[in-house]
Amino acid sequence: MTTNTGRLPILALAIIGKKGQPLYLRNFTAASGGEADLKWHYAAHVSLDVFDERDALPTTL
Repeated sequence: MTTNTGRLPILALAIIGKKGQPLYLRNFTAASGGEADLKWHYAAHVSLDVFDERDALPTTL
């Protein structure tokens, strides 16, 4: 029996274009298609929102 101690598995991979359009999305979980893929599509865009919010913050020197 192998264990995954200290390692996080890759559940999905998304490549997003410069304008926020999905170029590639792959789900590596047992559930695939339909709602499962839509969940990962949503997760990719929500993750990008975090970076957009960081860029919008004023910087102080």
